[in-house]
Amino acid sequence: MIPLFIEELMTRRSIMIAVAAAGWLLACDGQTPVSMPPGDVPAPAASRLSCVASVRAHTIGCTDANGAAAFRANIIGGQGTYVALASSDVAFDTLTGAFSAAVSLQNLLPYALGTDGVTADTGGIKVFFEQAPVASAGTGVVYVGNADGEGTFTATRQPFFRYPAPLATGDVTGPRIWIFYPEASVTEFRFSVYVQARVPPTAFRVTAPQASDTVRGDSVTVRVVGPPPGLAVRAVLGRVEVALAYVDSGRWEGRLPVAGLSPGTQALWVEAAGVGQATSGASVPFELPGIAGAPSAVSLGEPAAVSDNGVIAGIDDRGWPFRWSEAAGREPLSRIGRRYRLTGISPDGRFIVGSTAGRAGRTASYLWAAGEGVRLITGGTSPRAAGVNDAGTVAGSDAAGLFRWAAAGGIHILQDSAYDAVGITASGAVIGHYSRLCEPDRVFVQCSISTAMLWTAAGEVIPDGQEGGIVRVVHASGFAAGLDCGPEPSTGRENCYPTLWRATPDSFAVVGGWSVTDEPWHTPVTYVRDVNGAGMVVGYYEGDDGVNHAFRGTRTSYTELDPLGDASAIANAINEAGDVTGCTFGPAGSHAIVWNADGTAQRLPTLGGDDESCGTFIDDARTVVGTSRSSRAQRVARWPRVSGPAAVRGGGGIRGSR
Repeated sequence: MIPLFIEELMTRRSIMIAVAAAGWLLACDGQTPVSMPPGDVPAPAASRLSCVASVRAHTIGCTDANGAAAFRANIIGGQGTYVALASSDVAFDTLTGAFSAAVSLQNLLPYALGTDGVTADTGGIKVFFEQAPVASAGTGVVYVGNADGEGTFTATRQPFFRYPAPLATGDVTGPRIWIFYPEASVTEFRFSVYVQARVPPTAFRVTAPQASDTVRGDSVTVRVVGPPPGLAVRAVLGRVEVALAYVDSGRWEGRLPVAGLSPGTQALWVEAAGVGQATSGASVPFELPGIAGAPSAVSLGEPAAVSDNGVIAGIDDRGWPFRWSEAAGREPLSRIGRRYRLTGISPDGRFIVGSTAGRAGRTASYLWAAGEGVRLITGGTSPRAAGVNDAGTVAGSDAAGLFRWAAAGGIHILQDSAYDAVGITASGAVIGHYSRLCEPDRVFVQCSISTAMLWTAAGEVIPDGQEGGIVRVVHASGFAAGLDCGPEPSTGRENCYPTLWRATPDSFAVVGGWSVTDEPWHTPVTYVRDVNGAGMVVGYYEGDDGVNHAFRGTRTSYTELDPLGDASAIANAINEAGDVTGCTFGPAGSHAIVWNADGTAQRLPTLGGDDESCGTFIDDARTVVGTSRSSRAQRVARWPRVSGPAAVRGGGGIRGSR
């Protein structure tokens, strides 16, 4: 066994050991205050463990490192005194490049970790990286390959491993496998970690906010009962904090800005301290009132897909993939490789597919399954996943041709390399198109001919019966939308029209289409972006003046969508009711918008501090997911229940590449 590192600290968003500053009371309304840990527990000096991993020797060694940052609250330190982490089975896999170790945690404190004294913390006990792995011999990047998530502890975006809670005195957890991926030239790397866990806190009483507490939908009153006058009391919710003012009789109040925060039950951190006294604090559930249309930030980066039940798949600003859900928040996906591109999510949100750029220009595709980690889509030479259904069946294209893949059966090449998959239906049918060069005696601006096609779950190949079809998006119900392209007789210039196809178990045919102008041989550049389960199509086209016009189309006609005074607009997504989201463009930049099914429209606000926004996805509850950006950064934004609560979308669909 190689001993590793340990420390427990109290930060503003975690519940840690607290020394009594005064005899004040703190608990949620309607709950019995919990007792604090023994007041004579010492507060040892902060010390972190600096660890060195040798790739060649297959070893990890850790030593105490003095000079850790001075935190405002108590820090429990000392390997072998309060807790102990140990590792075994250190190994390096030369085939995958994975450096791994089995790491366990022991509690040496006189009370349990990972509990408030009554209920186990469902968030578990976290061992987080205070200093990320960096090469100390050789050059290159070292990735933490299988962290359970990222959190804000001593800094933002710190990866962590989660151990089960509670952990009684003297008990040892089962080992967790930690995986690192050092680049090929790295022979040694360093990192340091801390241990953070919930312990029985001192009790506060925090009163619930009332509807009348909101002011212009941008702030809410936080009321705390208990701390005596003379202390410094503050409340923290997410990245927002406010100093509370003493009112009377142990009552404290403060206005907490809520712009950019999601409504619902949140973890509110409240702490207090006096001169020469240790800080004491607690985390309590806090019900944040809903604010219709107010956006919240999910992550830096951009969204790639959204499931029927609101799970978001995206790429953060570092190029790394993540999953977000209301239940779990933002969770990084296991990383194998670099330069990720996510291309689909199953309607139930369980499966996500994407690819990475590999060596020598080759790509590798992966399937991320919730609770099961990542799987390599094996077979073929350079597979590119296009979509996935609720069964975890993947459709995609490879240098060898179009394929369907399942974990149980592996890859199955359906056609040769001239075929491209766009999406997969609920039944496992693959929809895409076939492309070939034009004949020598035909002159086109774009010299290619395409045919839209269906590959049934039984393996039958069904073309749509006509030339020119290019599929862009696929819905799980079997609808597909794209373009029908053909030559203009007088000039040979290729013109493309929005087109709708419908797949059944034994047929595939064009069921709708239209021209976006009155001149059949003068069609502008058109982009098809989404289709719903009723066969309604959205997108935009570029007019002769260079201005983009958003549209919503049925099987035989289309409606141009109002940009609400701006110069142009694009439509990106449609829900089952026919509500559409996208963005408009004007002198002040771009703005997210919702065009309701009843013909009305609503422009959405940007996140605080940002200048521009755009809607990318919308569900049946009219929750919009898109981007909000400033000159400094772009964030994934979520506008919940834009027009009030409704059922979560049930039809869904796998969208193709955008």
